[in-house]
Amino acid sequence: MLLKLEEYAPTGSLVLESFKRNKIDFVKYNTKMDSGYLNSFETALNKLNTMESTYSMTEEQKRITLKLYEQCDLILQKMLFMKVFAKAAKLDCKIITKISTSLRRRNVEGSIKELQDALEHYENNKQILLANGMPSEFLDELLNMTDKIKTYNNEQNDYFRIRAEKIAQKKILYSELYKFITEICETGKAIYCNDEIKRKEFTLVNIISIFRAPNLKKKNNNTNVNNVPDLINPIPEASFEVNRNTVRP
Repeated sequence: MLLKLEEYAPTGSLVLESFKRNKIDFVKYNTKMDSGYLNSFETALNKLNTMESTYSMTEEQKRITLKLYEQCDLILQKMLFMKVFAKAAKLDCKIITKISTSLRRRNVEGSIKELQDALEHYENNKQILLANGMPSEFLDELLNMTDKIKTYNNEQNDYFRIRAEKIAQKKILYSELYKFITEICETGKAIYCNDEIKRKEFTLVNIISIFRAPNLKKKNNNTNVNNVPDLINPIPEASFEVNRNTVRP
């Protein structure tokens, strides 16, 4: 059974409470499941609950990206005028076409380098461009716009990096919680193998069904619940997909 990312915290909380109530029995059968083990479990669960949501960062990322692309579109319009002036001055226009293509494809880093090269080239030919109708402030405006997309691009890259770091931290926490949850549930089922009620308290399919009751009822029309395995699948490190709603092995 796959455990959805949003189910890790509530599942961990239920397992933690069951473990606390029965800790005396657990430590009797497994000496490592003492107070230190309990504290470690609680710490991992609290870290996950208090960690800043990556969704808020995604929204801020979208805001920066929107500003970046708006600025790119303004530069595209500027390139149309630049081409008119360059043609009139009989200067090479290939770099303008290259810049426009990069901007339309949202190849921002490539367009920044191309813009810097173009600005240097046209600055060296400024007098002839001015003689062919280019306003005196045109290149300065283009330079400012280039600096803006460079700033927005750097901000966007910073958000990508920070978000990736937070997702990596969450991945570690999910793995830690998985280990605690499955260890406790397996041990609990062994301890209470002759007590059906207590055994169900440590059977993951029963715990998870609390959060999935509406969907599980629909699924049961076509599936025998007794055939669902007790344990969630482990999380292979290489295949953990942080941008989806479920962890797939």
